[in-house]
Amino acid sequence: MATRTDSLTFSDLDDSAKSRAIDSFASSIEPVDFSEFAVGHFVESLAEQGIDVSTNPPFANGRSKRTEPAVYWDDSFSPRFTASVDVLAFMRHHKICNRFRAIYSFAAANGYLRANVNEYGEIEIEWTGYETPAAEAQYPALCEVIEGIIDTLSRELQHDLRDEYEYQTSEESIIETIQANDYGFDAEGRIAA
Repeated sequence: MATRTDSLTFSDLDDSAKSRAIDSFASSIEPVDFSEFAVGHFVESLAEQGIDVSTNPPFANGRSKRTEPAVYWDDSFSPRFTASVDVLAFMRHHKICNRFRAIYSFAAANGYLRANVNEYGEIEIEWTGYETPAAEAQYPALCEVIEGIIDTLSRELQHDLRDEYEYQTSEESIIETIQANDYGFDAEGRIAA
């Protein structure tokens, strides 16, 4: 077994050993290894629009002690999360107060109107006080707008994660990582112990 003192640098390896080293690194990269920045940007983008991503995992038992936003995704990089929407802030951000005047007036007068987003992207409106028939009639259209914005931002996150994964698993990125960390190898391209 090679030791650190008699190991080879990546540039010392022959082409076959370099290929094995690159393949070994590529197979060890998990999507979660690079997602923190992309998820943070996604959560910040939602927060700017009055959408607060929950710190509880979407499928939690309610006893989570997490303090960071809980965003998960499936194999197709589709994000899953729960969120709460400050409807007034959302409407002001998207300049749709006039379009949904009855809801905006109701929310501004009563002081509390939230929308909750479940892990499937479904929205439920929560309010206090008496709602007017005009406001109630506008809820479905407002939910569609909120769903559309969340869907657009989710697709952007999906795209960012896919691009980052493709870069992280690219030969160029792997070689940069190997060289930046000054890994040593045996003649077969395995990391030296």
